[in-house]
Amino acid sequence: MIAVRGLSLVWALGILALSSAQAHDHDHRASLRGHQEPQQPEVQEAADQEPADNEQPGVAEDPAVAEEQMQLLQLEKAMKQTEHRLALSSAVCLLVQTIIVTIVGLLYTSCFQSKPSPDEVLQPERAQEGFRYGLCDGCCHSLRICCCSFWCLPVRWADTASSPQIKFLGFGTAVFLFQLLYVLSRLPSVFISFMAPSSPSEPSPMGPMILLLVLAVLFHVLLLVMLVRHRQRVRSQYGLPHGTCGTCTCDVLVWIFCSCCAGMQEALQVEYVGEPVEICEGKFENKRSAMC
Repeated sequence: MIAVRGLSLVWALGILALSSAQAHDHDHRASLRGHQEPQQPEVQEAADQEPADNEQPGVAEDPAVAEEQMQLLQLEKAMKQTEHRLALSSAVCLLVQTIIVTIVGLLYTSCFQSKPSPDEVLQPERAQEGFRYGLCDGCCHSLRICCCSFWCLPVRWADTASSPQIKFLGFGTAVFLFQLLYVLSRLPSVFISFMAPSSPSEPSPMGPMILLLVLAVLFHVLLLVMLVRHRQRVRSQYGLPHGTCGTCTCDVLVWIFCSCCAGMQEALQVEYVGEPVEICEGKFENKRSAMC
């Protein structure tokens, strides 16, 4: 998902570069026409002049040049319409996705949430150097976690973040923050597509476009920081290496390029591995003090 958002940023950058190139090309062609146009004599013989009724201002003398200019204008118009359709489709997809996430989030705890049997739960190990399950193990181990991670990642991630073992955020808060930051990171690219000039002669609103691009990057970074902090929390709770430059870099790369697999791996760690060492030791101490 984050990789897709990165592609939307690249698309927005491409639109900005195309707008600047079109404006520069228009100025360059205008300057060339100014240098190449021959100077007309101030006074011409009346016999050499064509009748005024036959003059058509604004139309090139060469029919081939006129046809080429018309084709270029039609091509630019078609490209602009295509950009608008893509931007509108992206906006509709964001709206539909938000509605689906809201509905699934409301029904998840009562209809879709289930826990594995005690026989399937593994005991945590202190000497473990990484997550108990790999990035793709959920595809065969738990169909419920796999499908939810790929089709409704905000809800799946919120379930992991709100679990008693992690206690990172509440379920509703986690779903809201994930979806809000995701939508805010995608909206600027939609607005940039609508703001792009329809022809090279129109000026490009570079200032607002750059501002929207900065906002898109900012919301991407905020979402990534939240996801990486949660993954570090999972590592900490289960006694795995955490807080180092290596683990943080690994978590950042995993969430950028394999976001669905990252959410699935964290869910498997929380649901199919026994309670973290800190929780087990706390329960043991409480029982011993109660017996005394």
